[in-house]
Amino acid sequence: MLNQSQLRQFETQGYLVLERLIEDDLLLRIESEYDAVLDTLINQWLASGELKERPTGSFFERLLMVNQQALDWFQPLDITLPMEKITEKTPFHLGPAVFDLLNYGPLLDAVASLIGSEIAATPIQHVRIKPPAKHLSVNENRAHVGVTAWHQDRGVAHAEADQSLMVTTWCAMTEADSDNGCLMVVPGAINNSLMVHCPAGQTHIPDSELDKSKALAVEVPRGSVVFMHPSTPHASRQNQSDRFRWSFDLRYHRIGHSSGRTHFPSFVVRSETQKLVGNWQEMRDTWLETRARLALEPHISLHRWSGDTPVCA
Repeated sequence: MLNQSQLRQFETQGYLVLERLIEDDLLLRIESEYDAVLDTLINQWLASGELKERPTGSFFERLLMVNQQALDWFQPLDITLPMEKITEKTPFHLGPAVFDLLNYGPLLDAVASLIGSEIAATPIQHVRIKPPAKHLSVNENRAHVGVTAWHQDRGVAHAEADQSLMVTTWCAMTEADSDNGCLMVVPGAINNSLMVHCPAGQTHIPDSELDKSKALAVEVPRGSVVFMHPSTPHASRQNQSDRFRWSFDLRYHRIGHSSGRTHFPSFVVRSETQKLVGNWQEMRDTWLETRARLALEPHISLHRWSGDTPVCA
């Protein structure tokens, strides 16, 4: 649980860093799981002829070779469905190590200090594996792969969650520093105010609405977690290094409050009164059922912004 000093930091600055919260064993199991998923994808691409030669080396070395072949590796490695139209074959990944991260006791202990002990994992969850910017296509605009534009997490959800008790937990799988594209935050006392966001490109706060001169770089070692209030403006730098930057963006809300994307499933991960999600297969199967349903329905926008306000012109 968080102490009074940590709670004060969160309340007055809108964010909190707990260094090296995630144990090495879990980090290694996640790495092993993703290594196996990448191998499966490579085998599929070789069989289809999309890859002519098997990449070799470490996970990041193989991923970079795949990236250079312009194959879409990101969505098959992401842990939820995407923002665009969903089909019955839209890929995603959810395995036992990712499930254990979503249900990691020390992480949920801290979350309970911030939103209470009745906790659901929201469906707004992503992996962020960011290659060095020099290896990205000039057309790459996905927030999970390249630069992440300034936004509030309330701003990328539906209005029904504007009063929900919710917290973002940004989990560092690798060291994050100013060179490889660490988080940037504009600190301030937490509140539920919502800035205008513009939908062009990435959903973002326009420059006229945010004083970025107050922004701080949040550099953290591997295994650390950054907790953010959903109204805290944040972004990420461009990865100017020769290293990948890998993190998970996990969010939690109080049970009974809206997740902001109710057409996607939430999962009870801590409760004294409600049944917990049982295992990773149950969570994955629920996502598969959701995918099958949404593939037959009109696309639902994942935010509320039309872009017709003057500041978005």
